[in-house]
Amino acid sequence: MKGLSARQTKTLAVLLQTDSYSEVSRQTGVPWTTLHRWLKSPVFMAEFDKARANILTGTVEKLSNLSAQAVDTLERNLQAESGAIQVKAAATVLNLTFRGHELLALARKIEELETLLQNKEGPSCRLRAV
Repeated sequence: MKGLSARQTKTLAVLLQTDSYSEVSRQTGVPWTTLHRWLKSPVFMAEFDKARANILTGTVEKLSNLSAQAVDTLERNLQAESGAIQVKAAATVLNLTFRGHELLALARKIEELETLLQNKEGPSCRLRAV
C-alpha cells in the first residue's frame, strides 16, 4: 500500500479483520504503543479508510446482487398462509419503499445544492462522496 511499510500493511490487514487493538498487536507483534501512533498517522489512516471503503463497496455490491431474491421472497410472503407473515412482509415492503423514496429525494437535493454551489463558486467546488 502506498506510503506504508510491509509491517504496516500487514498490520492494516489484521486491523480490518479484528475488533480489538490488543488482538491486532498480539497477531502482528506490533506493540500497542506503535499501533496507537500509526492510528494517529494521516498516511496510515488514509490507507485504512481506503481499505474499509473497498470492503464496504464489495459488501454493497454483494447485497445488491441479492436484492432481487430478497424482493422475490417478500413478494412470496405477501401471499403466505399466515396473516402474521403477510403483515410483516407488507410492512417491510412499505418501509423499504418509503426509505428508498427518501434517499432518492435526498440525492436530488444534493445534486441541486452541488449545482448551486458550482454556479456560485466554480466547477472546482464539488461535494465529495463519503
